[in-house]
Amino acid sequence: MPFHDGYLTALVIGPVTVAPSLWLPGVWGEDEDDAPDFESTAQAEKIIGMLLRHMNSIVAEFETDPQSFEPICDTRSYKGHDYLCGEAWAMGFMQGVALVRPDWQPLYDRADMLDILRPIHLLGSENATDEEKALTETAMQREALAQQFTRCLADIHEFWMPYRIAAHAAATPETVRRSMPKWAAMILARAAAG
Repeated sequence: MPFHDGYLTALVIGPVTVAPSLWLPGVWGEDEDDAPDFESTAQAEKIIGMLLRHMNSIVAEFETDPQSFEPICDTRSYKGHDYLCGEAWAMGFMQGVALVRPDWQPLYDRADMLDILRPIHLLGSENATDEEKALTETAMQREALAQQFTRCLADIHEFWMPYRIAAHAAATPETVRRSMPKWAAMILARAAAG
């Protein structure tokens, strides 16, 4: 669940609204074959409906009080102490960013915003430098980074708000990608309508 919470959070607070036909495959895995073989349409509707409800709960939290949003992170025990573990959540967030990476470029162009994204990047990037890896070697270092997520996310949300408002105003309905299975397109259309 932490990975998916991070993934959906990046999509919610990022610069553009991403069509479910683009982000849903990332929930299952990297390959088309990773998509589950649902036993029935009802089962598919239930699972996709749960994902959409969770995403909507993230939206609601950021609309009401972005400063209080708490990512869903694991805890791990190490030498008798429980540590907050944000790696899975951060990996999901960074995958959500990667999905529409060109749209995130204005944030990457600002050094102050890169500093804000840094705790998430350090725990969630697969391309960390040796210098960056040294900042995540211990459980205490990783916990300290994960504890910064709430503040970072509020700032990222605030940075993208004008972009999201402008993008929403200019948006036109998108068609569902043909690569999406027909059953998934029907479920998403029903979920959007109801």
